[in-house]
Amino acid sequence: MPRAVVFIPNLTPASKYHIVASKVNYSTDSTTPISVANPNPTNPDATVLLQQPTDVTLSIDLTSALTINLTGATIGSNAKLIGQKLIGQNPDVYKKSNQLCG
Repeated sequence: MPRAVVFIPNLTPASKYHIVASKVNYSTDSTTPISVANPNPTNPDATVLLQQPTDVTLSIDLTSALTINLTGATIGSNAKLIGQKLIGQNPDVYKKSNQLCG
């Protein structure tokens, strides 16, 4: 699996550095700020300390299209399509969660 390492010297020590990885035709991954909706992110925004390395792992992959055809079924108004990737736990917060038309 290809891996990129980024070295940025002389960053100001601070908490809450928001980091995003993206590429054309690939998904996007990022650190997540702590919020009311996501109080326990699985990959929180980074803290940079003076003269200390900060490790953050982000994963992106080729994107694709998903088509769902339901025949002879009725979808309730609360039906959702939920991805597997969690960006927070306790409570579970999913990266992708889309309401389906009912």
